[in-house]
Amino acid sequence: MSFGKSLSVLAMSVGIAGSALAEESFQRVALPGGPIYWDASSIKRNGDNFEVDVLQPYLTGAGAGAPVRGSLTRHRLSCVWNASVGGALGRRTVDAQARVLDKSGAEPFSQSSFYGPHGWQVVVTQAVCDPLAVAPKGVGLVQAMADARSILSTKSAPSSDAGRAPDAPAAAAAARFGVVREEKSTGNMSFLDWSRLTRTGDKVSVQVLDVLGDDTPPPPEPQWNYSVIALRTLALDCKSRTLTQTAYVTFTKFLDPGFPDAKPWPVRTAENWPLGAQILDAACSGKEPDKTFPTRAAAIAHQRSQHPLRK
Repeated sequence: MSFGKSLSVLAMSVGIAGSALAEESFQRVALPGGPIYWDASSIKRNGDNFEVDVLQPYLTGAGAGAPVRGSLTRHRLSCVWNASVGGALGRRTVDAQARVLDKSGAEPFSQSSFYGPHGWQVVVTQAVCDPLAVAPKGVGLVQAMADARSILSTKSAPSSDAGRAPDAPAAAAAARFGVVREEKSTGNMSFLDWSRLTRTGDKVSVQVLDVLGDDTPPPPEPQWNYSVIALRTLALDCKSRTLTQTAYVTFTKFLDPGFPDAKPWPVRTAENWPLGAQILDAACSGKEPDKTFPTRAAAIAHQRSQHPLRK
Protein backbone atom coordinates (compact mmCIF):
# COMPACT_ATOMS: atom_id res chain seq x y z
CA MET A 1 0.00 0.00 0.00
CA SER A 2 1.26 3.49 -0.82
CA PHE A 3 1.26 5.85 2.14
CA GLY A 4 0.49 8.59 -0.39
CA LYS A 5 -3.13 7.50 -0.62
CA SER A 6 -5.52 10.06 0.71
CA LEU A 7 -7.43 9.44 3.91
CA SER A 8 -10.72 9.42 2.03
CA VAL A 9 -9.51 6.73 -0.35
CA LEU A 10 -8.25 4.67 2.57
CA ALA A 11 -11.56 5.00 4.37
CA MET A 12 -13.46 3.83 1.31
CA SER A 13 -11.14 0.99 0.33
CA VAL A 14 -9.95 -0.70 3.52
CA GLY A 15 -11.97 -3.28 5.41
CA ILE A 16 -11.86 -6.67 7.04
CA ALA A 17 -15.04 -8.62 7.57
CA GLY A 18 -13.68 -12.14 7.71
CA SER A 19 -10.63 -13.88 9.16
CA ALA A 20 -7.47 -11.94 10.02
CA LEU A 21 -4.64 -11.61 7.53
CA ALA A 22 -1.56 -13.77 7.99
CA GLU A 23 1.00 -10.95 8.19
CA GLU A 24 1.14 -7.51 9.77
CA SER A 25 -0.72 -5.01 7.63
CA PHE A 26 -0.43 -1.58 9.23
CA GLN A 27 -2.45 1.19 7.59
CA ARG A 28 -1.70 4.86 8.26
CA VAL A 29 -4.31 7.37 9.43
CA ALA A 30 -3.06 10.96 9.25
CA LEU A 31 -3.98 13.08 12.28
CA PRO A 32 -2.95 16.65 13.23
CA GLY A 33 -0.89 15.45 16.20
CA GLY A 34 0.90 12.77 14.20
CA PRO A 35 -0.07 9.55 12.43
CA ILE A 36 -1.46 6.37 13.93
CA TYR A 37 -1.40 2.95 12.26
CA TRP A 38 -3.98 0.20 12.56
CA ASP A 39 -3.16 -3.41 11.80
CA ALA A 40 -5.67 -4.94 9.39
CA SER A 41 -4.24 -8.38 10.17
CA SER A 42 -5.26 -8.02 13.82
CA ILE A 43 -9.00 -7.59 13.18
CA LYS A 44 -11.26 -9.95 15.10
CA ARG A 45 -15.01 -9.62 14.58
CA ASN A 46 -17.57 -10.68 17.19
CA GLY A 47 -21.08 -9.82 16.09
CA ASP A 48 -21.41 -6.04 15.80
CA ASN A 49 -18.09 -5.45 17.61
CA PHE A 50 -14.51 -5.83 16.46
CA GLU A 51 -11.03 -5.76 18.03
CA VAL A 52 -8.03 -4.07 16.42
CA ASP A 53 -4.40 -3.28 17.27
CA VAL A 54 -3.52 0.42 16.92
CA LEU A 55 0.01 1.83 16.93
CA GLN A 56 0.59 5.39 18.16
CA PRO A 57 4.25 6.38 17.58
CA TYR A 58 5.93 9.29 19.39
CA LEU A 59 9.37 10.86 19.75
CA THR A 60 11.02 10.46 23.14
CA GLY A 61 12.73 13.87 23.07
CA ALA A 62 13.17 17.12 21.19
CA GLY A 63 14.77 17.31 17.78
CA ALA A 64 14.70 15.19 14.65
CA GLY A 65 17.22 12.72 16.05
CA ALA A 66 15.15 11.72 19.09
CA PRO A 67 14.39 7.99 19.34
CA VAL A 68 10.92 6.90 18.28
CA ARG A 69 8.74 4.67 20.43
CA GLY A 70 5.25 3.34 19.87
CA SER A 71 2.29 2.44 22.02
CA LEU A 72 0.62 -0.62 20.47
CA THR A 73 -2.84 -0.96 22.00
CA ARG A 74 -5.69 -3.40 21.39
CA HIS A 75 -9.12 -1.77 21.25
CA ARG A 76 -12.70 -3.01 20.94
CA LEU A 77 -15.10 -0.86 18.89
CA SER A 78 -18.73 -1.09 17.79
CA CYS A 79 -19.85 -1.08 14.17
CA VAL A 80 -23.32 0.07 15.28
CA TRP A 81 -22.86 2.80 17.89
CA ASN A 82 -19.77 4.82 16.86
CA ALA A 83 -18.40 3.93 20.29
CA SER A 84 -15.46 2.31 22.01
CA VAL A 85 -16.50 -0.78 23.98
CA GLY A 86 -14.79 -0.87 27.35
CA GLY A 87 -11.17 -0.08 28.07
CA ALA A 88 -8.00 -1.09 26.26
CA LEU A 89 -7.60 -4.87 25.98
CA GLY A 90 -3.84 -4.70 26.38
CA ARG A 91 -0.91 -2.43 25.60
CA ARG A 92 2.73 -2.84 24.57
CA THR A 93 5.49 -0.24 24.19
CA VAL A 94 7.80 -0.96 21.24
CA ASP A 95 10.95 0.62 19.84
CA ALA A 96 11.90 1.35 16.24
CA GLN A 97 12.98 -2.28 15.72
CA ALA A 98 9.62 -3.55 17.07
CA ARG A 99 11.19 -4.83 20.27
CA VAL A 100 8.73 -4.90 23.18
CA LEU A 101 9.97 -2.65 26.02
CA ASP A 102 7.05 -3.17 28.39
CA LYS A 103 3.45 -4.34 28.36
CA SER A 104 0.26 -4.25 30.41
CA GLY A 105 -2.99 -6.18 30.48
CA ALA A 106 -6.62 -5.24 29.91
CA GLU A 107 -8.14 -2.27 31.70
CA PRO A 108 -10.79 -3.45 34.20
CA PHE A 109 -13.90 -1.63 33.00
CA SER A 110 -16.56 -2.32 30.39
CA GLN A 111 -18.32 1.03 29.91
CA SER A 112 -18.86 1.98 26.27
CA SER A 113 -18.34 5.61 25.25
CA PHE A 114 -18.83 7.63 22.08
CA TYR A 115 -15.83 8.91 20.15
CA GLY A 116 -15.77 12.19 18.25
CA PRO A 117 -15.10 13.12 14.62
CA HIS A 118 -11.41 13.99 15.05
CA GLY A 119 -9.94 10.61 15.99
CA TRP A 120 -8.70 7.54 14.16
CA GLN A 121 -11.78 5.57 15.21
CA VAL A 122 -13.92 7.28 12.56
CA VAL A 123 -11.73 6.03 9.71
CA VAL A 124 -11.02 2.57 11.11
CA THR A 125 -14.63 1.78 12.01
CA GLN A 126 -15.90 2.78 8.59
CA ALA A 127 -13.24 0.69 6.89
CA VAL A 128 -13.55 -2.42 9.05
CA CYS A 129 -17.36 -2.47 9.15
CA ASP A 130 -17.81 -2.31 5.37
CA PRO A 131 -18.54 -5.91 4.28
CA LEU A 132 -17.75 -5.08 0.65
CA ALA A 133 -14.33 -3.49 1.16
CA VAL A 134 -11.03 -5.26 0.52
CA ALA A 135 -7.88 -4.47 2.49
CA PRO A 136 -4.86 -3.32 0.49
CA LYS A 137 -1.48 -4.64 1.49
CA GLY A 138 -0.12 -2.69 4.46
CA VAL A 139 3.36 -2.57 5.98
CA GLY A 140 5.09 -4.28 8.88
CA LEU A 141 5.59 -2.77 12.31
CA VAL A 142 9.22 -1.74 11.68
CA GLN A 143 8.23 0.00 8.43
CA ALA A 144 5.34 1.77 10.18
CA MET A 145 7.69 3.04 12.89
CA ALA A 146 10.16 4.32 10.28
CA ASP A 147 7.37 6.05 8.38
CA ALA A 148 6.12 7.66 11.59
CA ARG A 149 9.57 8.96 12.47
CA SER A 150 9.92 10.69 9.12
CA ILE A 151 6.60 12.44 9.71
CA LEU A 152 7.11 13.28 13.39
CA SER A 153 10.52 14.78 12.63
CA THR A 154 8.93 17.47 10.45
CA LYS A 155 6.56 20.24 11.46
CA SER A 156 2.96 19.04 11.24
CA ALA A 157 0.32 20.93 9.33
CA PRO A 158 -2.31 22.81 11.34
CA SER A 159 -5.60 21.08 11.99
CA SER A 160 -8.54 21.95 9.74
CA ASP A 161 -11.15 22.27 12.48
CA ALA A 162 -14.66 23.07 11.27
CA GLY A 163 -15.42 24.83 14.55
CA ARG A 164 -18.42 24.97 16.82
CA ALA A 165 -21.84 23.66 15.88
CA PRO A 166 -25.05 25.35 17.05
CA ASP A 167 -25.89 24.52 20.64
CA ALA A 168 -28.19 21.55 21.15
CA PRO A 169 -31.85 22.26 21.92
CA ALA A 170 -32.61 22.35 25.63
CA ALA A 171 -33.38 19.01 27.24
CA ALA A 172 -36.97 20.19 27.84
CA ALA A 173 -37.46 21.63 24.33
CA ALA A 174 -40.46 20.27 22.45
CA ALA A 175 -39.63 17.26 20.30
CA ARG A 176 -41.03 13.93 19.08
CA PHE A 177 -38.39 11.26 19.71
CA GLY A 178 -39.30 7.82 18.36
CA VAL A 179 -37.25 4.69 19.03
CA VAL A 180 -35.22 3.54 16.00
CA ARG A 181 -33.12 0.82 17.63
CA GLU A 182 -33.16 -0.83 21.04
CA GLU A 183 -30.76 -3.43 22.43
CA LYS A 184 -32.06 -5.30 25.45
CA SER A 185 -28.66 -6.81 26.28
CA THR A 186 -26.78 -3.49 26.50
CA GLY A 187 -29.55 -0.97 27.15
CA ASN A 188 -28.38 1.04 24.13
CA MET A 189 -31.15 2.97 22.35
CA SER A 190 -31.37 5.31 19.39
CA PHE A 191 -34.19 7.82 18.83
CA LEU A 192 -35.12 9.93 15.80
CA ASP A 193 -36.61 13.39 16.46
CA TRP A 194 -39.51 13.58 14.05
CA SER A 195 -40.16 17.22 14.93
CA ARG A 196 -36.81 18.21 13.36
CA LEU A 197 -37.01 16.07 10.23
CA THR A 198 -37.03 18.04 6.97
CA ARG A 199 -37.14 16.58 3.47
CA THR A 200 -36.50 17.94 -0.01
CA GLY A 201 -36.80 15.24 -2.64
CA ASP A 202 -34.42 12.42 -1.70
CA LYS A 203 -32.50 14.60 0.79
CA VAL A 204 -33.44 14.46 4.47
CA SER A 205 -32.05 16.28 7.51
CA VAL A 206 -32.63 14.68 10.91
CA GLN A 207 -31.49 14.78 14.52
CA VAL A 208 -30.78 11.45 16.21
CA LEU A 209 -30.31 10.82 19.92
CA ASP A 210 -28.17 7.82 20.93
CA VAL A 211 -28.02 6.64 24.55
CA LEU A 212 -25.65 3.93 25.78
CA GLY A 213 -26.46 1.64 28.68
CA ASP A 214 -24.66 2.34 31.96
CA ASP A 215 -22.05 -0.31 32.71
CA THR A 216 -19.98 1.79 35.10
CA PRO A 217 -19.25 -0.24 38.25
CA PRO A 218 -21.38 1.11 41.12
CA PRO A 219 -19.83 3.09 43.99
CA PRO A 220 -17.36 3.00 45.63
CA GLU A 221 -15.79 2.64 42.17
CA PRO A 222 -15.20 6.02 40.44
CA GLN A 223 -18.09 7.32 38.32
CA TRP A 224 -16.13 8.50 35.28
CA ASN A 225 -17.65 11.08 32.97
CA TYR A 226 -17.85 8.93 29.86
CA SER A 227 -19.64 10.27 26.77
CA VAL A 228 -22.72 8.02 26.85
CA ILE A 229 -25.35 10.25 25.20
CA ALA A 230 -24.93 11.72 21.71
CA LEU A 231 -27.14 14.10 19.74
CA ARG A 232 -26.27 13.95 16.06
CA THR A 233 -27.40 16.00 13.07
CA LEU A 234 -27.39 13.86 9.93
CA ALA A 235 -27.85 14.60 6.25
CA LEU A 236 -29.41 11.57 4.52
CA ASP A 237 -29.69 10.63 0.86
CA CYS A 238 -32.60 8.22 0.52
CA LYS A 239 -31.69 7.30 -3.05
CA SER A 240 -28.01 6.48 -2.54
CA ARG A 241 -28.63 5.22 1.03
CA THR A 242 -25.87 7.36 2.55
CA LEU A 243 -25.56 9.41 5.74
CA THR A 244 -23.27 12.33 6.61
CA GLN A 245 -22.96 13.60 10.16
CA THR A 246 -22.74 17.40 10.14
CA ALA A 247 -22.94 18.26 13.85
CA TYR A 248 -22.48 16.36 17.09
CA VAL A 249 -22.57 16.91 20.84
CA THR A 250 -22.22 14.36 23.63
CA PHE A 251 -23.33 14.28 27.26
CA THR A 252 -22.20 12.33 30.30
CA LYS A 253 -24.60 10.13 32.25
CA PHE A 254 -25.04 13.14 34.55
CA LEU A 255 -26.19 15.11 31.45
CA ASP A 256 -23.12 17.39 31.39
CA PRO A 257 -22.66 18.54 27.75
CA GLY A 258 -19.48 18.36 25.72
CA PHE A 259 -18.31 20.62 22.90
CA PRO A 260 -20.85 20.94 20.04
CA ASP A 261 -18.62 19.93 17.14
CA ALA A 262 -19.27 20.93 13.52
CA LYS A 263 -16.54 18.79 11.93
CA PRO A 264 -18.27 16.57 9.35
CA TRP A 265 -17.69 12.80 9.48
CA PRO A 266 -16.89 10.69 6.44
CA VAL A 267 -19.94 9.63 4.45
CA ARG A 268 -21.43 6.41 5.84
CA THR A 269 -23.59 3.90 3.98
CA ALA A 270 -26.40 1.57 4.94
CA GLU A 271 -23.99 -1.31 4.24
CA ASN A 272 -21.24 -0.25 6.68
CA TRP A 273 -23.41 1.23 9.45
CA PRO A 274 -26.25 -1.00 10.72
CA LEU A 275 -27.82 1.77 12.81
CA GLY A 276 -27.55 4.09 9.82
CA ALA A 277 -29.59 1.63 7.76
CA GLN A 278 -32.34 1.75 10.38
CA ILE A 279 -32.26 5.56 10.48
CA LEU A 280 -32.55 5.64 6.68
CA ASP A 281 -35.44 3.17 6.72
CA ALA A 282 -37.35 5.22 9.29
CA ALA A 283 -36.67 8.72 7.98
CA CYS A 284 -37.04 7.91 4.28
CA SER A 285 -40.31 6.03 4.81
CA GLY A 286 -41.82 9.06 6.54
CA LYS A 287 -43.74 6.74 8.86
CA GLU A 288 -43.61 8.33 12.30
CA PRO A 289 -44.28 5.76 15.06
CA ASP A 290 -47.42 6.01 17.17
CA LYS A 291 -45.38 6.39 20.37
CA THR A 292 -42.93 9.26 20.66
CA PHE A 293 -41.38 11.15 23.57
CA PRO A 294 -42.05 14.91 23.86
CA THR A 295 -38.56 16.01 24.97
CA ARG A 296 -34.96 14.77 24.97
CA ALA A 297 -35.21 14.42 28.74
CA ALA A 298 -38.26 12.15 28.33
CA ALA A 299 -36.46 9.95 25.78
CA ILE A 300 -33.46 9.55 28.10
CA ALA A 301 -35.81 8.78 31.00
CA HIS A 302 -37.41 6.04 28.90
CA GLN A 303 -34.04 4.49 28.14
CA ARG A 304 -33.10 4.58 31.82
CA SER A 305 -36.39 2.99 32.82
CA GLN A 306 -35.36 -0.02 30.72
CA HIS A 307 -31.69 0.03 31.76
CA PRO A 308 -31.29 1.97 35.07
CA LEU A 309 -28.10 3.73 36.06
CA ARG A 310 -25.88 1.59 38.29
CA LYS A 311 -24.78 4.46 40.57
